[in-house]
Amino acid sequence: MDEAFSARAAVMNADAQSASIDRALLDAAVRMQDASFQQAISAGHEHLFADAVLFVAAAQVEQMRAVVAAVERVVELDGWMKSAPLQHECRGVFYGYDFHINDKGAHLIEINTNSGGAFLNALLIESQHDVVFPGDAVARENPEQVFLEMFRSEWRLARGDELLKNVAIVDEQPETQYLYPEFLLAKAMFERAGIAAHICDPSELQA
Repeated sequence: MDEAFSARAAVMNADAQSASIDRALLDAAVRMQDASFQQAISAGHEHLFADAVLFVAAAQVEQMRAVVAAVERVVELDGWMKSAPLQHECRGVFYGYDFHINDKGAHLIEINTNSGGAFLNALLIESQHDVVFPGDAVARENPEQVFLEMFRSEWRLARGDELLKNVAIVDEQPETQYLYPEFLLAKAMFERAGIAAHICDPSELQA
């Protein structure tokens, strides 16, 4: 993002009409999913996707990168994990940094392993490839492959060369969750990669 775009970011965000999502393209992408996803998203999800694009100033992106780099340096220090009850190399899938943005910059809210709409956003981003917005997109190309490699990398850290064959997507009464459509997108992604995926309640599992 160049300096001119950076200066315009706040102005464009104040005007919801600066850049709107092409709903026709998004609807077409939804229709390409299986029937269970279409059914899950049809009722009570009118506001699952925002109509406007969020513009982030270059200075805010640099703030976020600086914070991430600082945290990464701290956790590499000797003794950082000595008191931790578990010692392993895994970071957790969707390990990420949650920032909120306002007129004073980007502010770190939490560090977590919550996908937070990643699969829904991937569907949205893929649907808008033919739409031209100001500035440069910060989303990565081919998010599905990025997601799959993240899961496989975590599995390799825990299990070595053993193949990842099964995944459980677990939540209490999953079909009643607001983000149940995202569970279905995740399940479909794993199945396309030849990995069996199960959406289930914790009560359905046995150790």
